[in-house]
Amino acid sequence: MYAAGLSISEIARRTGRDRKTIRKWLRTNAMPKPAKRKRSSMLDQHKAFILEQMQKGVTNASKMLYLLQQRGFKGKIRIVRAFMAPYRPMAKAAATVRFETPPGKQAQVDWADFGYIEVDGRRLKLYCFIMVCV
Repeated sequence: MYAAGLSISEIARRTGRDRKTIRKWLRTNAMPKPAKRKRSSMLDQHKAFILEQMQKGVTNASKMLYLLQQRGFKGKIRIVRAFMAPYRPMAKAAATVRFETPPGKQAQVDWADFGYIEVDGRRLKLYCFIMVCV
């Protein structure tokens, strides 16, 4: 724009920058690279612990916040959730190892609801206890 004949003030108006900034850029003949600030986080000293706990299966941010507070963390749940979000799919993808036993050594137990039956003119709920030996 300056080479096309526009004044520094006009360039500043069109770009929304300060005149001194435009002048500085013209002197260096290059656009400045934005400087990224590296700020430390309250979570920095706890990140390894969080990742370790996620590998153990703790993927709930509320539970993780409780564990961190036991270690002296003073931050809020928001920062914990933000840190955990990209790692959560990897933690949930861990395979479950099947526990094998010889036949008859293990049983699976559950209750089932089978609706209602009538006994002596009274309507009673029918439940069933189910046990499968595997």
